[in-house]
Amino acid sequence: MITEENYQNVWFLKFVGSFSVRKNSRSVLQSLEYAGALLNDPNNLVLIFPQGQLYSNHSDSILFEKGLTKLISFSEKKFQYIFAAMFADFFQHRKPSVKCYLATWQAAEFAGLQVIKSEFNKHYELSRREQARITA
Repeated sequence: MITEENYQNVWFLKFVGSFSVRKNSRSVLQSLEYAGALLNDPNNLVLIFPQGQLYSNHSDSILFEKGLTKLISFSEKKFQYIFAAMFADFFQHRKPSVKCYLATWQAAEFAGLQVIKSEFNKHYELSRREQARITA
């Protein structure tokens, strides 16, 4: 799930099952409701860019849009959080390498947006530090 602008600019997203939302439109609630319903099936995976768009992996922290709490409210809240932080670096190589840091997080039943944001940013900062230690 990603903004329509990024969906159009990053061509490969359409081939991995992503769908777009148009910010500040009526259809955004339908998209969030659809994504929340997807979370109710344990066989589904819903990847969310909580900041609403793609940013450089050199950002200090990740901002969260409030649509995430709406999406969660449309679900039965029986899903698993998996935080992912991805970093692409060239090092001394001609082609970049991509490292993905994953962490599971168990949320309290009514975790608010600020708690989720804080926990994700802790994971993101630890991942950034680990990536800075990699030399090749």
